[in-house]
Amino acid sequence: MPSISPNKSLNDSKAGVANKLLQLPVARVKTIMKSSPDLGNVSSEAYFLITKATECFVQYLAQEAHKNSKGCDEVDYKHLSNIVLTDDSLEFLEEIIPQKIKVKEYWKLTGYNPDLQRKTPTKQTRPDAIVIDDD
Repeated sequence: MPSISPNKSLNDSKAGVANKLLQLPVARVKTIMKSSPDLGNVSSEAYFLITKATECFVQYLAQEAHKNSKGCDEVDYKHLSNIVLTDDSLEFLEEIIPQKIKVKEYWKLTGYNPDLQRKTPTKQTRPDAIVIDDD
């Protein structure tokens, strides 16, 4: 019969408790964090804390967006982008959750004129398709 070390069972029970306390998977957060080349060795407790902090942040963002929805049953993208725009502490998210604008507004902002800058040339007759009648 294989023996189980007390430390292994203690670590397994800690992992089980941690998973019950969290909604997000720690393994996914760990994978995301390990993708950063600037990150060195990280303890399992740190992964747990980062995961919990992420959950708290997402909860805060959702609650603020719900307040902004003014009684709507659903939180839409526009509610999230309005919170990011109006809350100074969320300024770092402006490039990730920008305000939506129409294509014409974007063209106006960038100075793009679709009539002057066509990507496809106008239809022209091919020279080898021209038939000259000698009669």
